[in-house]
Amino acid sequence: MVRKKSPIIIKLSIVLLIIVLPLSLSAQYYSNLFVSVEDFSKMTEPQLDLALEKSLKTLETGKSITIAGGVATVIGGIMYFVGLNGITNGDFGDIDRNMNIALAGTVLGSGGASAASVGVALWFLGNKRKDDIEIALVKFKPLSYNDNPGYGVGVNIPL
Repeated sequence: MVRKKSPIIIKLSIVLLIIVLPLSLSAQYYSNLFVSVEDFSKMTEPQLDLALEKSLKTLETGKSITIAGGVATVIGGIMYFVGLNGITNGDFGDIDRNMNIALAGTVLGSGGASAASVGVALWFLGNKRKDDIEIALVKFKPLSYNDNPGYGVGVNIPL
């Protein structure tokens, strides 16, 4: 006799996958598997400017994917509950239509949640990389007497 997995185990597995995926992507940041990591201290200013531009694009892409995934998840959830409500409270003849609405909502919600989790990881990676590049760019910024000597270091020294 083959034992079937219960639906709660499947849902729990999906939730854990959505939580673990961004963490595993961010853990791969310092390996060459996901993002090529350069030694920013050895790069020239034009190279750092180009790397900063790319990291800003990654950051914006991550934000966009996260927002789109969140919207798709909410719309999918609404569709699922509308279809479920139609199944339980509607006419017997509309069951197929309501099942299709609930199924489409499930697919849209799951896809949106997956996209949002990938978007959060890209957002995090782009932001982390941007911060590292901005720190490396500090050595190219000339300091004058009127400049704040704590610029880019996270220190604000009143002059």
